[in-house]
Amino acid sequence: MTQKKEELQRSIECCMCGDFGLHSELFQCKICQFRSQHRYCSNVYPKAESYQECNWCLSQKDDIKERSQNSSNSTSSNKTNSGGRRRRRYSS
Repeated sequence: MTQKKEELQRSIECCMCGDFGLHSELFQCKICQFRSQHRYCSNVYPKAESYQECNWCLSQKDDIKERSQNSSNSTSSNKTNSGGRRRRRYSS
């Protein structure tokens, strides 16, 4: 390995802990392609077989999923009558 490449690797720090730590444990996020993170700093450690997304991108994905679920819940809550009770449908 060249000296410049080694220096570059040593200058990459984890976006979670801020440490340079073990270079072999660092991965670059495949979503933002900007952040690097230690595998052992990941929210999915040690469960994941491969680490591709940093915690920042994982949390954004979870936020989007949660908002989507909340909007579908609010849609079903709009199906109430003026008294605030849900309408019941009876089959005849």
